[in-house]
Amino acid sequence: MRVSIETAQGLTRKMTIAVPSATFEGQFAEHVRKTASQVKLPGFRPGKVPISEVRRRFGPRLREEVASELLQTSLQEAVEEQDLALASRAAVEIVKLEAGADFEFTATFEVLPEFELADLNQLTVRQPVAEVAEPDVDAMVQTLREQRVQWHAVDREAREGDRLTVDYSLTVEGEVVAEGTGRSLIVGSAGLLPELDQAVRGMTAGEMRAFPATLPGDAAGDHDHDHDHDHDHDDDHAQDHDTAHDHDHALAAAEVDLDPDGDPATDAESASGAAASPASRQAIGKVTVQAVEESSLPELDDGFYDQFGIPDEDDGEPRDQRFRTDVRERMAVELGNALREAQRREALAVLGRSHRFDLPQALVEAEVAEEKSRLERMLNDVPDELPPVFVAMAEQRVRVQLAVNKIVTGQRMTADDQRVRDRIEEISSAYEESARVRSAIYADEDQLAAIEAAILEEQVVDHILAEAQVEEVPTSYADVMNGRALPEPDPPPPDAADEAVSAAGELTNTAADGEPEVREAAGLDDGPRGAEAGIGGRFRRMFGKRKTGE
Repeated sequence: MRVSIETAQGLTRKMTIAVPSATFEGQFAEHVRKTASQVKLPGFRPGKVPISEVRRRFGPRLREEVASELLQTSLQEAVEEQDLALASRAAVEIVKLEAGADFEFTATFEVLPEFELADLNQLTVRQPVAEVAEPDVDAMVQTLREQRVQWHAVDREAREGDRLTVDYSLTVEGEVVAEGTGRSLIVGSAGLLPELDQAVRGMTAGEMRAFPATLPGDAAGDHDHDHDHDHDHDDDHAQDHDTAHDHDHALAAAEVDLDPDGDPATDAESASGAAASPASRQAIGKVTVQAVEESSLPELDDGFYDQFGIPDEDDGEPRDQRFRTDVRERMAVELGNALREAQRREALAVLGRSHRFDLPQALVEAEVAEEKSRLERMLNDVPDELPPVFVAMAEQRVRVQLAVNKIVTGQRMTADDQRVRDRIEEISSAYEESARVRSAIYADEDQLAAIEAAILEEQVVDHILAEAQVEEVPTSYADVMNGRALPEPDPPPPDAADEAVSAAGELTNTAADGEPEVREAAGLDDGPRGAEAGIGGRFRRMFGKRKTGE
């Protein structure tokens, strides 16, 4: 077998392989003999078909089979012989497949770059340091109260933040295109039809008001509406949440949110309706307010503490203090996890910044494709070609992956079995059906491999931190939990962050500069990504709720 290699652009290599004619013809003859012993043809006894007849009938197909087999085996031998580390699948082209001539083909592929690992002793990795302070506990307690807001009927005019129960209808050219009864809305909530929001302000229970409204063309033309009837209206509207999401199509497309909890509509039709409608229609709306409610925060009393499982036994410490202690402990656990994640990301970012080498475009394209797929699950109208900033971020991730692999191979690392078992136990123990979750993970080779990869990455980070210079950076609980644990080490290129946020904003049709969902879409989020985040989401879908208090 003759092998020659040409270096094309960058990391691309073109290998030409020629298999001697004697080798090819020998295997071809063997295939012919085997076929002759097995084939059944009219006029011939089984196993007695002449070789010449088999060659005449099946020769071209058998030559292709031999070529396919020799192509795979000889390519593998040539790659091993040349000690090549392929970064992509080889694109193969047969050059010569003629009787009596050497079998010749070419294989074009990319190889992994060869580079020297940076001296880890010369790297400086910043380590965020923070603790849970009393103001942080105060803020968390306030958040917990706000999450459990209570609603009370009031006899006054509606104003910002009130929850209203309304009957409504929208009419276009005399035809009702949407209507509903007993729906709830929050005055001033995002996503509420602006004209409706303005109309209900100042209204009282029992009052009816008409208002003009502009609807997107698709919404106004959608006559497949349903007629909603009374919902039970009690103090806890959360249980009606799913029912109230079943809006009229016209209202959803017009971005009218009548969610009982006042959250913006989240389905794709609602989120994209206005942008998808090329023409708008004028409508007449009518709304009748059934009830006006204002919110109040729950008192920090026994009823509130009961929701968090705080025991009421008298052990010498007031119950409110035990509640704050419990909140602080949970916050400390979350802070510890967030600090470790921030440290991990910082160590890998430093590793990536300390290396510069050519990248296999196949790996970059695969990373871009994965990012595009992730965006498509989140957003509408993702362009076929992502903005350059996304490609730059994909390149950086590939660079980090290759440097991590260099450390793994150089240190001959393998995933620590005990850490893998501990991680599986940690994941599964958070669920009521922990045994089933644990068994499901062990039975799923892909998920098990993802956990092992995550543990191996942690070991690489440990190795970096053990070798590098570690610089402590004081920060706050809030900054750590908001993904701002560490400031930018160097001034970024002009408008680099704005470009990333803008690119993601264009994809999401969102004008918010730097909002969390925009930063996440741009790949700027500091939240957990990768194997464990996906595993947690998967098992939440499989097994539902976690244990109480988790």
